[in-house]
Amino acid sequence: DTKNRKRLIRTRGYWRGRKHKRRGRRGWRMRIWTGNHDMKSIPKKYWKLKRRGTMYTRYINLLNNDAFTKKIRKTPHDHFVWEFKGRVRVRNSGTYTICSKSDDGSRVKVDGKLLVNNDGLHGPEEKCGSRRLTRGRHRVITWGFQRGGGAYQTVYYKGPDTKNRKRLIRTRGYWRGRKHKRRGRRGWRMRIWTGNHDMKSIPKKYWKLKRRGTMYTRYINLLNNDAFTKKIRKTPHDHFVWEFKGRVRVRNSGTYTICS
Repeated sequence: DTKNRKRLIRTRGYWRGRKHKRRGRRGWRMRIWTGNHDMKSIPKKYWKLKRRGTMYTRYINLLNNDAFTKKIRKTPHDHFVWEFKGRVRVRNSGTYTICSKSDDGSRVKVDGKLLVNNDGLHGPEEKCGSRRLTRGRHRVITWGFQRGGGAYQTVYYKGPDTKNRKRLIRTRGYWRGRKHKRRGRRGWRMRIWTGNHDMKSIPKKYWKLKRRGTMYTRYINLLNNDAFTKKIRKTPHDHFVWEFKGRVRVRNSGTYTICS
């Protein structure tokens, strides 16, 4: 790649190291938005409205305005939109019926497909939909709105897991939706830690020391103390440890010599 000439190594992006599985919070993720005063149905792009708050709840069982306010304190008294998102675990395959009772309108999607359409202006009204669900986890989204009067939202289901009895749906964890590929920052990730005064070699667990800062640099080419300080302002004059982490792209296979 360098025609056998010595070159500074340029990284193609920060390497993040070992990935740890991120655990979702338990319960339905509930969100509230301020709605428009003239709503007659659920707004199409309600998630672009002003969001009032987010919290997690075990069941969807809100019987009045106070129940919404207890969950999310900034819920308006009228003219608002809600959404519940979660994953439901099915132990026994079969036909399940899901019912949404709401004031005003609501809808329910299972695995991206609309199952219950209870939209529109009305008092507490229940509508149901049925479909076959296989054993495993299924994504469920419930969303609705309240224009004026009393707010109400419950979601029940029945099927093989409930012995065909109507039960509130308990979620097994918040479903995060579509994953977007996170782009790493360009350059070497540089970090500085304050070291011990008696260091004779690189400390074994230097990452547990007091970190002074993080930044990204195109090349590793620091020729004096000022160069370190220009990159990370809080770099001590003496007694410190550094780390550069990145990914290097090799275009041509072969033997490479790396010098530090």
